[in-house]
Amino acid sequence: MSIANLVHKYGRNESSIRSIKIREREINQAVVSSAPVTAKVTSQVHDKTLVKTEEVLNLWLEDMNPKRVPIDGNMLQEKALSIYALFKPPTEEGQPSDKEEFKASQGWLNSFRNRFNLKNMETAGEAASANEEAAKAYPKQLKKIIEERVYLPEQVFNADETGLFWNKMPTCTYISKSERQAPDFKAAKDHVTVLLCGNAAGHLIKPGLLYRAANPCALKGKNKNLLPVFWKSNKKAWVTAALFLDWFHKCFILEVKQYLEEKGLDFKVLLIVDRGESKPVWTGTEYR
Repeated sequence: MSIANLVHKYGRNESSIRSIKIREREINQAVVSSAPVTAKVTSQVHDKTLVKTEEVLNLWLEDMNPKRVPIDGNMLQEKALSIYALFKPPTEEGQPSDKEEFKASQGWLNSFRNRFNLKNMETAGEAASANEEAAKAYPKQLKKIIEERVYLPEQVFNADETGLFWNKMPTCTYISKSERQAPDFKAAKDHVTVLLCGNAAGHLIKPGLLYRAANPCALKGKNKNLLPVFWKSNKKAWVTAALFLDWFHKCFILEVKQYLEEKGLDFKVLLIVDRGESKPVWTGTEYR
């Protein structure tokens, strides 16, 4: 049967059909042998469609690991349902199926993991470096500065940026127990950077938000000044010293002045930031 006929018969996209056709011999051999080398011989699955589904699912999983695509349980269940639907023989209209509908339940997932000897591994991430001695001394130094200069909680602010990834990968992925560790995975590139700021009394300043596109489709025709964030953009969605100063002058100072006036307090502010490359070199007098 041709690819076009299979697409029409099963209602699936052409790329999925071609992928299965390419590995047809490998799939059939795996089904005949009941299980791969990593599978437990004592486990049995009687539904032939489900057997083929699990074999293809295991092959797909083996393909994903070298590509550094981490897979969690939910992704396995969703993929199993889509593969099963592809292999499920069509029933005649009006005729009830004599088989119980496959639901890729948690119980099935546990059985699948046992049959194919899978284990859940945490994916590798970047190790954070820190100066432990300076970190231990910091609280005392900060307390001393606040007490000597008589800052109130409403006048002490902290600002820092963090990345928010739209396509965040799961922290674990399934691999065969014969593999000692999971390969390193890279986080999805599409993200925004959020610059967050608040004071010791719990008041929050409008956050800065940076995206790689100045005018994404969702915001076309929108007045960005009315957004609940201070919107900026650059090609890498990174906070630079210039962008930080822009947020500092046009957002932070204005909001803090208004906030302290409403509280009846002097405009005397301690802003705590890290020493990253995204921060400007402070002179100590420029922002008084």
